[in-house]
Amino acid sequence: MSSNSKNHKFLKNIKKYKFSEIFLKKNLIKIIQKDLLNGDLIILRSAFDKSLINQIKRYLISIGSNSLPKYYQLKNGIPNHHRIIRNDPRSYVKGCFHQFSFFNWNQDVFNFFEIFKKGYWLKNILSGNNKNEFLNINLNNEIISRICFQFYPAGCGYLNLHADPVGNHQLAAPILIMSEKSNNGDFKNGGGYVINTNNKKIFFEDHTKIGDIVLYDASIPHGVDIIDKKKKNNWLEFKGRWMMFFATNKVNDSKLIKNSKEINDVQL
Repeated sequence: MSSNSKNHKFLKNIKKYKFSEIFLKKNLIKIIQKDLLNGDLIILRSAFDKSLINQIKRYLISIGSNSLPKYYQLKNGIPNHHRIIRNDPRSYVKGCFHQFSFFNWNQDVFNFFEIFKKGYWLKNILSGNNKNEFLNINLNNEIISRICFQFYPAGCGYLNLHADPVGNHQLAAPILIMSEKSNNGDFKNGGGYVINTNNKKIFFEDHTKIGDIVLYDASIPHGVDIIDKKKKNNWLEFKGRWMMFFATNKVNDSKLIKNSKEINDVQL
């Protein structure tokens, strides 16, 4: 470890539960909350159907291929949109990926906030909130929920090592796994990782299947290693890694939540 690594919390264990049991088994949410506070990574099996996820990916590819990307500051009332990020200087954490954002004050053909509401319920309860916190449509809110799909292209997609703020808005930022990491899957190398107590990268997609949800304390250093680094990049082929955040974000210029921060003092 580096001399400054004691300033960070690190991953300890990987634990697995069935998503279908979350709201049925008494005290299971409290057990998971304790696990997260302990520094464990949680995999919730079979949260959403693989066929639905593949349908969503086809829909997003159509949008990404046939409409111009556009940047919006995160404010109440903005439209659903997609943007391409290549080391954008406006980003707190540098990366390379294609992002698709949906907000509950807008309409979408899937009705995403209805489909994914249980993921937000889980996130809110784990954070000590009412299950519907930040899901109401109020254009004066400083904290908003955002369904955020991200595609990391083979050959160039990545996200630098960083930590996200933890507070009343979130203990963890749940990730929906939308791609298979395997020799015959969507990508073979790289992907999402969390740093453990031995300063090793633990690639959580080595342990997941499409439709699983991954949870960990958002303050633990994490990032995305370049997807299939040796492959030639062709963004419009949409070959690479897909995922979705159940995001809870502050609006632009709000001081309620700290910003995500890149980490440079952990030696890997």
